[in-house]
Amino acid sequence: MSCSDKISSIPGFTWNATFDSLASRLGAIFVLYSCAAGCGGKYDTFPVEGTVKFSDGAPLMGGTITFEAVDVPISAIGHTDRDGAFHLGTTDSDDGAVAGRYRAVVVGPPPEDLDAGRVPSQVHPKYRTFETSGLEFDVSRGTNFFEIVVERP
Repeated sequence: MSCSDKISSIPGFTWNATFDSLASRLGAIFVLYSCAAGCGGKYDTFPVEGTVKFSDGAPLMGGTITFEAVDVPISAIGHTDRDGAFHLGTTDSDDGAVAGRYRAVVVGPPPEDLDAGRVPSQVHPKYRTFETSGLEFDVSRGTNFFEIVVERP
C-alpha cells in the first residue's frame, strides 16, 4: 500500500493536491502519527484485554504484549500480571486500541526478573517480531477479549 493510499484510508481524511510532493506526504504521515500518539488528536479506542498463557496452561507473568495496526501507524501495549492477564493501551494506560487488524508480539519478563527467580517463564524467540510471531487479531468496536497461547523456547 502506498503512502497516499495509507493516508487516504484514514477516516475523515480528504486527499488534496497539496500532498503531491514526497515531503508533504512524509509530513502528513508525521502529523497523523503524532495525532495517534496523543499529540493533538485522538482516535476512538475500544477495550482490549485477554490472557497470555503457555501451551501447558501456565500464565506468562511479567510479559509485554504489543499490537501493531496493519493499516495505520498506531500501536497498543500491555503488560501481563501474575495470572497472564493484560489490558492494552494506545494513548493512555488501559484505554484500549483503535478498531482494525493488528499483528502482535509477546516478550517475556526482563532478564533481571528471571535472574532473581521471581518469574519462572520465558517466551520462544519467534514471538519477538511481528514478522515471525504469527499472531494476528481483529479489534472491533465494543469490548475485545483475546486468549493468546505461546510456546517456551
